Amino acid sequence: MEILTQLTPAETYLLKKESEVSLRDLLKYTFMDLLLKKVLKVEKSQVSDEISDSMIGIGSNFTFYRPQKHEQAFLEIFQKSSDLEVPFNQLVKTAFQYARNKRKFVFKHLFESPNISKSIKKGLLKRLFFNVQLTDEGSSLRSKIVKELNHLEDTLPTLIQNNPEAGKTILDKINGNVFLLKNFDFELLKEVEKAFQKETRREDGDGSDWDTDFGYFVFFDSYDTFSDTFDQDYDAAEAEGGFGGDGGGDGGCSGCGGCGGCGGCG
Repeated sequence: MEILTQLTPAETYLLKKESEVSLRDLLKYTFMDLLLKKVLKVEKSQVSDEISDSMIGIGSNFTFYRPQKHEQAFLEIFQKSSDLEVPFNQLVKTAFQYARNKRKFVFKHLFESPNISKSIKKGLLKRLFFNVQLTDEGSSLRSKIVKELNHLEDTLPTLIQNNPEAGKTILDKINGNVFLLKNFDFELLKEVEKAFQKETRREDGDGSDWDTDFGYFVFFDSYDTFSDTFDQDYDAAEAEGGFGGDGGGDGGCSGCGGCGGCGGCG
């Protein structure tokens, strides 16, 4: 489990899927990861239960967190004003505009991560046609990633069910990489959440400390809603922006790399 504790889910996803990654998922995994790490937090609307009406602000770990460049898609706006609260759909739109397209997000942002910078082959043609190829070091890292993911897929559900605290320890270490586990049963986490809540209320009388101590599980109760809403807001941002989010182009750019106008070819 050593590798998954060091990589963000976007980095893991890129090494695992290579050229088949989608910008939507790269951004979504990044956002979910920042929530889990308490770098960002959700403030529910006072007038609506809809996730799309929620406000996003900085979390308790924002000040101490050292973000990777690709995470700036969601954090840059708060670094300018830490008191800011941004509507969920507006933050998705801002992140999409930061990324512009899959090629730029991968080769200008993700590629610069020290965790994976030596894992992806360089070259103008690879950038131009979005051809993600791994170096020998990258292939070795990918094999370790797949091995760790497979191990967790086989063991984590049972561990969480039988020893929730041990399961939580693993989740705390891998953070958003949990979303890359194939067919992971988030319903199980919801059941564990209820068990923790019941037990803590019995011990503390009112359960007032539960969300602080075991709040990791709380997030999964609304994961599907977050995911669906993110997809909807991403589609709206892509349609409005016209950047060709999952393609290599920039909405009319020829991809020659010589115009210097849109900045997307590099």
